[in-house]
Amino acid sequence: MRQVSLKVYPITELTEKALDKAINGLREDLSFDSDLESVVDDWVDILTMFGFEEPKIAYSVSYSQGDGASFTSGSWKYSKGLSERIKKEYPSHTFLHEAAKQTVLMFQKSMYKCEFSVLRTSSHYVHENTVSVDVSPYSEATPNESAIMEAKHIVKCLCKRMYTEFKKEGEYQSSEEHLKELAQANDYEFFEDGTRYTLHNVEDCK
Repeated sequence: MRQVSLKVYPITELTEKALDKAINGLREDLSFDSDLESVVDDWVDILTMFGFEEPKIAYSVSYSQGDGASFTSGSWKYSKGLSERIKKEYPSHTFLHEAAKQTVLMFQKSMYKCEFSVLRTSSHYVHENTVSVDVSPYSEATPNESAIMEAKHIVKCLCKRMYTEFKKEGEYQSSEEHLKELAQANDYEFFEDGTRYTLHNVEDCK
């Protein structure tokens, strides 16, 4: 039988060099996709308010070609009281206020009777140019070309804003500040050089 003594430290006691290694290691080891689900939930609620039925959101923030965010919906109809609800739920979100205003004006052109669908056109990427906005076959009115172009513009703007918020949250989740808080909250421990202490490390020392 052999006993091995290991000296480990909380992240707050690491040297600057060891801290850098610890932070980089956490960035590589941890997946932040699950944390971004809160952004997904927020945007599902927002898009539902805008009149999109059962929106399905896709996103990629891996800093590679094709990154972005978009959504699909089988039906997009006028949502009565949209502007008021958006201002009540998101009083300081001026982008949503303006988007809601433009959405209402767009539906007004068809007496609020037109219906659209948002469909995915690419299986490889998820940015705003991978979805199309079409007049639904169930639409009670046929919108003119101007209204169709406005609908496409609104959807594209919503997709771009979603991506901005996904990226912002992803950058925060991988920031040194957040990772230090995460390590402290979960009582992570590290070796002197900044390597994270895990059961796998213990097995290697036996």
